[in-house]
Amino acid sequence: MKLTTALLCSILGMTASSVSVWALVPEATQPGPANKPTIAAPEAGPATLAKLVGLGVGATAEFRAGTTVTMAGRLGHPVLAAGRESETYLFLDVQAAEGTATAQAPVDLAIVLDRSGSMQGERMANALAAAQGMIRRLRDGDTVSVVGYNTQTQVLLSPTRIDERSRELAVAALGSVEAVGNTCVSCGVEAAMDLLAAGRRSGVQRILLL
Repeated sequence: MKLTTALLCSILGMTASSVSVWALVPEATQPGPANKPTIAAPEAGPATLAKLVGLGVGATAEFRAGTTVTMAGRLGHPVLAAGRESETYLFLDVQAAEGTATAQAPVDLAIVLDRSGSMQGERMANALAAAQGMIRRLRDGDTVSVVGYNTQTQVLLSPTRIDERSRELAVAALGSVEAVGNTCVSCGVEAAMDLLAAGRRSGVQRILLL
């Protein structure tokens, strides 16, 4: 085949392809002097953003539970993309309904007293006075225990149910405590938690750290 014949065939093939593509393009989008192509700008706003990240607009992920104590929660995203790691946030609001208890629950109190060397003198006297004052304020039927700690722990007063007689015995048990050694706060708190765990479960359990 001559070179001129091959070149002519190539030109005719390209021309035919161009005409075919032109014919398949819808008339409304064909460029021309009187009909320029237009591209719609994306609508800005929460709806567009929600579509991009796969969320529905106006969807919620909220829940509420409880009566006397109510808990309301809300997730930051009602829908998360499947098949990949995602992150969202959880908001919780806990409220107690107003009301008056028919009877006060008994208190199980563990007093944790620092008896390390840094408590010598007036500090120890003030701590003992605070512990004794707390015992005097307990109601009959409450329970109190006292743990002293320095490097080690010592149960200064075993769990004692408070009544008219035992109250004074508990106060007298804290008449004199020697301050010596180093400080291990966690040792005292853990010992107090063990005493509370062995006690009754129906009351209000508290730790007073001095």
